[in-house]
Amino acid sequence: MAEFDPDICFCIDHGGKETLLRPFWSATGYANADFTPTPSFLRMYDYLSSFHGHLHYMRLHNILSLHGEGDRYFLELDLPYGNRCFAHDNRQNGDDKVVARMEDGTLRYNWDLVDQVYDVIVGHGMAPIVELVYLPKAIRKSEEEFFLPADYRLYGEMVRDFAAHCLERYGLEETRGWYFEIWNEPDNEAAWCRDPASFFALYDYMEHAVHSVDDRLRTGGPATMQGQEGYRIFEGFLKHCAGEVNYCTGGYGTRLDFVSVHCKGGQTTDFNPSSAVMFGSVERYLDILEQYPQFCDVEFFNDESDIIWAGSRGVEDASWFDFRNSHYAPGFVCKMISLYCTRVLDRGVNLTVADSDNAHLQWERSLFSGNRSQLTPLGRYPCTDMIRKPFFNAYVLLSKLGDRRLPVQCDGPGFNEKFGVLATRRGPVFSYMLWNFEDGISDMVGKRSFRLNIQNCGVVGSYYLLEYRIDQDHSNSNTLWHKLGCPKEPNLKQIRQLRDADGLEPMGDPQKITADSGELSLEVTLPQHAVALFQLTPVSTEAPAAVGFVKAQWEEGCSGRQIFLTWEPSRESDFFHYKVLRSVDGGHYETLSSSPALNTAVYVDMEVESGHRYSYRILAVNTSGIWGEPGKEAVVRTE
Repeated sequence: MAEFDPDICFCIDHGGKETLLRPFWSATGYANADFTPTPSFLRMYDYLSSFHGHLHYMRLHNILSLHGEGDRYFLELDLPYGNRCFAHDNRQNGDDKVVARMEDGTLRYNWDLVDQVYDVIVGHGMAPIVELVYLPKAIRKSEEEFFLPADYRLYGEMVRDFAAHCLERYGLEETRGWYFEIWNEPDNEAAWCRDPASFFALYDYMEHAVHSVDDRLRTGGPATMQGQEGYRIFEGFLKHCAGEVNYCTGGYGTRLDFVSVHCKGGQTTDFNPSSAVMFGSVERYLDILEQYPQFCDVEFFNDESDIIWAGSRGVEDASWFDFRNSHYAPGFVCKMISLYCTRVLDRGVNLTVADSDNAHLQWERSLFSGNRSQLTPLGRYPCTDMIRKPFFNAYVLLSKLGDRRLPVQCDGPGFNEKFGVLATRRGPVFSYMLWNFEDGISDMVGKRSFRLNIQNCGVVGSYYLLEYRIDQDHSNSNTLWHKLGCPKEPNLKQIRQLRDADGLEPMGDPQKITADSGELSLEVTLPQHAVALFQLTPVSTEAPAAVGFVKAQWEEGCSGRQIFLTWEPSRESDFFHYKVLRSVDGGHYETLSSSPALNTAVYVDMEVESGHRYSYRILAVNTSGIWGEPGKEAVVRTE
């Protein structure tokens, strides 16, 4: 066998200083809360919550200006944001129904619309980042100044009542885990760019209202974009909060629990999205933040940390948007997360959220249409039958990282620019995320071989090694779709093939590792835009816990009748994959799937017929090869 000659060597020292690693990547969002209770979005939430350590924060627009019509305006009027207030810059159409003002000047609320949204988020184990954008028609100043309240005190009353309702419905412990954000991109309003004083006043009244309900709730902003106007408003906002006159209380300064910005990897004309563009603007904001030491420890958000802008555009607009369908998108995101560690966390910043805002399912109107979504529908929107893009697998992979970060050394040119490693530990489990990613679109150059030299790891013949891969040929339903000829309406056989290819793919079975000296060497060759994750888990003699069902639903799919299954994700640190068992009409249980790529708690049974009783059970297996007991049976009678 030829000796492995790596291009790049990394050194990971488990005896070095560890630092805390919070899952700051665990957030996403979309641009209208009204979409939330629709069937297609409910299915999206089933997928997004289907693995332990799934995305935790969900950031939505329009919570106090909900119209309660779901995706009606998107479907009937072809409005990408699903709200008529965005048609022809008309912000005063009168559709919103949460807040009404009575003849005597008092406010009346329809909290049911808000509850429909937040019940979905909380019910799937997530928490909202509460954007207080836009203002309900009942309290706006005018059509021209739709972003200002007619009465700031009435605005404060509305925010107070809203926060009080959330606390009453969802409880103190739950609501204290939320974030209340003043606006979305105030630098989009020319009046605020000229004079942001009224925006600062809006924050003062919002902050005072929220903290009058509970002092431990968290408020912040300003969610400005990258660019000169955004930098100016951001700096003015910090200066105001640091000690200027508070428009609400008359005192000096305003409490600020977190600061938020929007820095992306390029504009719509940038055919090669650029991490340098993203982090250049992030660092510009951090330079401003450092001028205000009283805020240097507050939590920092880049809560639209997208690859580029123009989320509603896809391959029908320009072919290069296809990168959102391919392995390029997960490669960029994994590189981005690694760079946040070296360029933001290592700067001492209290980074909490880097939200790649990619849950705009409504924009993904057909199979692999190239929009800002982790899932793609097998039929025209609002189809609920979906395939996972490679983008989705990035978050399954990231969920396997630990909560402690280990130091990595490398002398190779291009380290943390063209390639890198994020080395982590959670208890006795070690995870190393290796990426080979240059921002250029081409896959044809940049193949590299790597060696990871791991020191002081304590692995003494008692660990299993497992590798996951996302690249052009692995964890990639889009590549298979192209091989199938890009069918717009795939047949039953093709859908089965796509489902078999849309999960996070391990590179074989776990391999037992022996390293008596406490040193270990891992070797791999990665093509361009590839991500690999190596996971070391201790040998176990304990079986995984039984798995509990959430839902078994008989439905019409794109290939005919099917049963959609979801269950509680395994929480085991050494979890490997699931096995799905099925019994028909009380007969023996048989295995439907035990694929190693079945590592999320979702399965679609397409081999069903009417007039039968189908029973299902799920088992989990760990990396030591031990199967758990089957969980509670789920039964579906087909009609």
